[in-house]
Amino acid sequence: MVLLGSREEEGALPIQHMRIVHVQDLLMEGEKELGLRVVSGSGGLGRPIFSSKVQRPGKELRRDPPLVKANRILLLGRTELGLLDALVPSRRRMLLRELSFLDLPCILVEGGLRVPEDLLQFSQEYSIPLLATRLGGIQLTRGLHRILGRIMGDGVHIQGVLMRIFDVGVLILGKSGIGKSECALDLITRGHALVADDLVELRRGADGEVLGTCPELIKYHMEVRGLGIINILALFGERAVIEESTIGLVVELLEWEQILHMDRTGLPQRTFTLLDRDLPLLRIPVSLNRNLAIILEVAVRNQLLKERGIRPVEDLAHRIETELRSKASS
Repeated sequence: MVLLGSREEEGALPIQHMRIVHVQDLLMEGEKELGLRVVSGSGGLGRPIFSSKVQRPGKELRRDPPLVKANRILLLGRTELGLLDALVPSRRRMLLRELSFLDLPCILVEGGLRVPEDLLQFSQEYSIPLLATRLGGIQLTRGLHRILGRIMGDGVHIQGVLMRIFDVGVLILGKSGIGKSECALDLITRGHALVADDLVELRRGADGEVLGTCPELIKYHMEVRGLGIINILALFGERAVIEESTIGLVVELLEWEQILHMDRTGLPQRTFTLLDRDLPLLRIPVSLNRNLAIILEVAVRNQLLKERGIRPVEDLAHRIETELRSKASS
């Protein structure tokens, strides 16, 4: 689908005036007010911003994996740059690689500090804008929150697919062509419901939850490569669609090669920030023979178990640790 009216294709649905906040918007607003400037990674100024919160990790940056939240602006000061400088080159490369998976809108270096060369190269390689300002401390964070609150307002849009699976709203993300819509179509045939395909409209609920719905113009429609635009309501009936859903889980589909070196146990708990709400995030590799619909169903069931306090991975890790301690003491 053509989301922003940027190009026209036969059979595409033109959608105009959908407001998505980008790093470029922050730069334009903050250039005079905060003295923001681009140091590197200008190719990523179109990266979307989904949270008005800014994170300053401090010493948590040296944890493995680093305690950095996805989808939040990363603020680096003297402490963080000092920690980076103290790491051996191999560990620093691993840290930067981990940061590349967090979908950071941008990285901001405060106080006019010198930016390390490998951080500049990282920014350029992954097209993550590296911004700098001479301001720092509370003056900078307050200014950022003020600007972000002004340009973001109460809601944003995100490219992805929103499904209702076992009464859990699941936001499916991934680059164009990776198979989000095909996965959603498979889930629909298995009895789950579509909320939105290609563009999801987000807003805060009364209790602070993140609600997702579909822009009116493309409601009930889905684009499937080879079929074109299809009407899910007409094809599958009313049970296959739903107007709105609270989002309880975010799933990002990635090419298999992208996550070869990532943790395979599931112990690290990742989050994805939407409208200042941290949601559980799963990253799932895609390959030819994997049934993504079944994997997503299991992911949702597993998330429901976690919400009930049942955490199989942590329980297994505890049992293994207890067994090792027992053998060591005997």
